[in-house]
Amino acid sequence: MTALTIVLAIAALLWARRRFALRASARTRSVGLVAAILALQVVMGAPMAHAQSCGEAPNPERPGAGMVGALDPPVGNGLPGSPYLDYGYAGMVWHNYQAKCGVLPDANATLDTWAGNELFSIGKNIVGATNALHYTVMGRGLLVPLDDAVKNGVQKVYDNVYLRWFGLVALLLAILMFRQIWTGDFAAISKRGLWALAAMWLATSTLALPQFYNLLDNTLVSKTSEIQAGFIEAPEEQGTLHVLPTKLHDAVVYQSWLRGAFGTPDAPQAAEYGPRILKAQAWTTAEIAEGKDADQAALDAKKAEWKALEAQLGTAKGYFDGADGSRTGAGFLALLQSIAFSLFQLFAKAAVLLAQLLLRILTLAGPLIGLVALLHHDLLRKVARAAAVTIFNVLVLAVLAGVHALLLQAIFNATGLSLLTRTLLGLMLTLVCFVIGKPLRRMWQMVEMSVGSASNVLPMSGGVWSKLAGRRKQAGPTPQDEFWDSVRENEAEGDAVPQRGRGRVRPEASNPVMATAQRLDRDSAPGQIVNGGDSSSVRAGALPAGSGPAALPAARSRVVDSPTVTDRQWDRVDDAVLVPSRSGAYSAPVQEPRRAETEVVAGRPVHVIYRPSRGFEVRDN
Repeated sequence: MTALTIVLAIAALLWARRRFALRASARTRSVGLVAAILALQVVMGAPMAHAQSCGEAPNPERPGAGMVGALDPPVGNGLPGSPYLDYGYAGMVWHNYQAKCGVLPDANATLDTWAGNELFSIGKNIVGATNALHYTVMGRGLLVPLDDAVKNGVQKVYDNVYLRWFGLVALLLAILMFRQIWTGDFAAISKRGLWALAAMWLATSTLALPQFYNLLDNTLVSKTSEIQAGFIEAPEEQGTLHVLPTKLHDAVVYQSWLRGAFGTPDAPQAAEYGPRILKAQAWTTAEIAEGKDADQAALDAKKAEWKALEAQLGTAKGYFDGADGSRTGAGFLALLQSIAFSLFQLFAKAAVLLAQLLLRILTLAGPLIGLVALLHHDLLRKVARAAAVTIFNVLVLAVLAGVHALLLQAIFNATGLSLLTRTLLGLMLTLVCFVIGKPLRRMWQMVEMSVGSASNVLPMSGGVWSKLAGRRKQAGPTPQDEFWDSVRENEAEGDAVPQRGRGRVRPEASNPVMATAQRLDRDSAPGQIVNGGDSSSVRAGALPAGSGPAALPAARSRVVDSPTVTDRQWDRVDDAVLVPSRSGAYSAPVQEPRRAETEVVAGRPVHVIYRPSRGFEVRDN
C-alpha cells in the first residue's frame, strides 16, 4: 500500500508539472531527490512499523535478515561475548506492544516507533557497510572470484591481441626509428629502444602477475592494516582485527537500541533485561547453526520469555512498549552517530578496495598497454605515475584512518562526557579528516590517472546517439579566446591601434620611438657637432688636406663623407653612422635586466607575452 501511494504521488507530480509547466529551482530538485531516496529507503530497505497484534509477542528475527544483513552477514565476526558476534543486527529493532485489546491503539506511539525504526535502519546500514568493507579488505573475500577470471582473461588478451599485432607494431617502430638511424642519433635510438623493451617487459610480465596477487594484496593490506592497528590498543589474544567493528556496533547499534527500548542505555533495566530481551526476540548464530529456528517449541519458548520479561520491566515498561519516550529521536541519534563515527572509515576502506581493483584492471590491460607503449612510450610514464599516486593516496588514507580510529576509541571510553558532546566531537573529527584526506577526491584521482591515461592515448569520437542526432559537443571558448574577445570589444571604444597594411594588428607599431637627427654637411657654429671619444679623428678632415678647391677646412665634412665622430678607418666594412650614445656628452643610463611584469586582465593578474608567430599569449600569474 505504501509503495502504491508513493507511485501515485510521483505520477501526480509529473502530471502537474506537464499540465501547468512548473519550473523547479535547483533547491526544489535537491529536496525532491532527498525525498525520493528516503521513499526508496522506506519501501525497500527499512522494516515495517513493528506494531504487533494485540497481546502477541513478536517473532524472533534471524541473523542476516534485511538489507543490513546482506551487507554484513554473520560469519563469525566480532569479539567473543559481544552482541555483534552472537546476533549481528538481528533483534535490534523496536516494537509497539499493546497488552490490552479493549482500547484503540496509540497512533502517536505507532508513528513514533515507525519513524524511529526508519532512521535507525539507515544508521545500521552505514555501520554494516563499514564493517563489511573492513573484513572484505582484510580477508579479500570480495575479490577472490575475480582472480581466476583475471588470470584467464589476461592470457586471452595476450594471445589474441599482443601476439597477433606485435609484428605490425614492431615494423611501425622500426620505420619511426629509421630517421634516427639514418642521421646516426644514437642517443635517440637508445632511448626509444629502452622504452620499447620496457613496454615488452610490461606486456609479458602481466602473465605472471596473477600468481603474485596474494603477495601484492597482502603487502598492500598488511601495510595499511599495520598502520591502522598501530593506533588501536587491544589485548594480544584478541588482536586488532575485530576491535573497530565491535566498537562501532556496540556504540552505534546496540547502545541506540537500548536507548529506544529503555529510555537510556544507563538505566538499570537496560543492564539487567537488555541482553535477555535481545535473546528472546532474535536467534543467535549458534541456534541457527543447530536448526532451532525451524523448531516450533523453541519459537514458542522465546515468545513466552519475551512476554514474561515485558511484565517485569516496572517503570521502564512504557519505554519498552513505545508509549513513552521518543524513538524518533533515538533513531536520529543513531543515524548521527553512524555518520560521525563510521563514515570516514567507510571511505578509507573503500579506497584500499579500489586500489586492489585497479591492480587487477592493470593486469588485465597489461598486454594492450605494452603494445601501445611500443609507439607511445609516454603511456608507461602515465602508468607508473598512476601506480605511485594510488599507493601514496592509500597510505595517506590509512594513516588518517588509524588516527581517526585512535581518537574514536578515546571518545568511546570517555564515559564522563554526554552523548551529545561525544557525537559532536566525532562529527568534528570526521569533518577534519575529510578536509585533510579528501577521500572522494583521492579516489577519483586514482581512477582518473589509472583509467584516463589509457583512454587519452586512444581518443574516440562521439557516441552513436550523437552521430544519429547530427550533433557534436561544442567546445567552449578557451581563456585565450575570451581575452581576445575582450580586446576586440575595447578596440571600438579606445584609440585605433596602428596597423601595417590590412593584415593582423602589429602591437609593436602602437608605441613609436622618437628620434632626432641633424645635417652635418652644412655650415654650423663651432661646437655644434658633439665630439666623440676619438679626438684625433674629429680634428682631422674628412679627406687629406690639399691646395685644391676640393679640400675642406679641418673639422668639416661633405655630403658624400661620413660623420667625423665615427670610426673612419680605411678598411671599414659598414657605413659609418652617428651614434649619439657614443658621444662624450651623453651618459647612457645603466640598464638592468627587465623584470617580468603582470597586467590585470578581467580582474586577474596575468603575464602577457608577445610572440611574432602567434601573437599575444596570456598566462595566469
